[in-house]
Amino acid sequence: MMSRIGRRSFTLIEVLVCVVILSVGITLVFQSFFTCLNAFNRYTTYLNIMPWMSEQLWQAEDEINRAGTLVSYNNQGEFSYEGKKFSWQLVSSLIDKEEGLYRLDLTVSWQEATKLMTINRYAYTTLKQNR
Repeated sequence: MMSRIGRRSFTLIEVLVCVVILSVGITLVFQSFFTCLNAFNRYTTYLNIMPWMSEQLWQAEDEINRAGTLVSYNNQGEFSYEGKKFSWQLVSSLIDKEEGLYRLDLTVSWQEATKLMTINRYAYTTLKQNR
């Protein structure tokens, strides 16, 4: 029989503590990875929607300049982009009647997992009157 004097080994408790520490570390790494992935997805959607929002605001400004108000302009609706369904709402408010200053508020919202995401954008426009 071999003598165990001078040989050192790990106890079961030390191995279990090591496995628990590694498990917690791996869990934190995966959680931060998925958080970064969700943020990347959110900002990719944001960058894809911004040109559409700019176009909507430009069309609303054009309608105000042509008609003097947003009478015939559709101010809410839905659209799909890359398999996601978006809903939007455009609100115009007259700020200064003498100068013909309007504020346009555009809100786009969509469902991402269990969270409702929104992007708000606003613009100001004035009536360009022929004098």
